[in-house]
Amino acid sequence: MGLAPMSELAAPGKSWPVFLLICAYLILQCLWRLLTPGGSWPMPPWHYVSMASDVLLWAVMIGLKSHITPLIADDPPRARLATILFWAALLAGIIMILLRLTSDSAWWTGHYIPTH
Repeated sequence: MGLAPMSELAAPGKSWPVFLLICAYLILQCLWRLLTPGGSWPMPPWHYVSMASDVLLWAVMIGLKSHITPLIADDPPRARLATILFWAALLAGIIMILLRLTSDSAWWTGHYIPTH
């Protein structure tokens, strides 16, 4: 088998939709946690698993952004969308981490509004 043509190597391929999904998930998850009350507190260590999954998705998003940036550099609308989504998802990740520091309820549930 020979090498693939350069045009095929330069396409973002499957990393582009994965990047979009992770960004959308982080943004929507942040909005959900800010706008809805938290439920019952999870059993330990599940709140740590939730935090770890948030941080892991955040790290994967950063890695994907660095991977796709050179691949979409010649497509300005896609590059602009990637930049906007990246910064919005990065901010959402920071908010979700800081949100847990606002109260005991937020530490356990990840939601800003406590249960009543």
